[in-house]
Amino acid sequence: MQIKDFSMDRQLKEQTPHRTSILPVACYETTIREHIRGYIPLHWHDEFQFVLVCTGSAIFQMNEEKQIVHSGEGLFINSGCLHMAKDAHKSRCTYLCLNVSPPFRIGT
Repeated sequence: MQIKDFSMDRQLKEQTPHRTSILPVACYETTIREHIRGYIPLHWHDEFQFVLVCTGSAIFQMNEEKQIVHSGEGLFINSGCLHMAKDAHKSRCTYLCLNVSPPFRIGT
């Protein structure tokens, strides 16, 4: 599933629920340039993320640090970390993103 836009509050917290009623996990395939803004804007959320770049390259900014991530590479974004992503070099970057809601517990 591709999320092409999302709302944020005044503190830049993303308002998308990243879980199902059964499993506290959500997985997305994202093509950065298909987002309504043409990039993934600066935001944060309670979930932590595992990102795997599938095609192209992306510039990820996490807090003050920028990092280029190429196809076949990934990164971890901690809960509460400000982050954004832009397509690098018009590469039509796509990535898989696994969002996990803390605390991750299955069962009672």
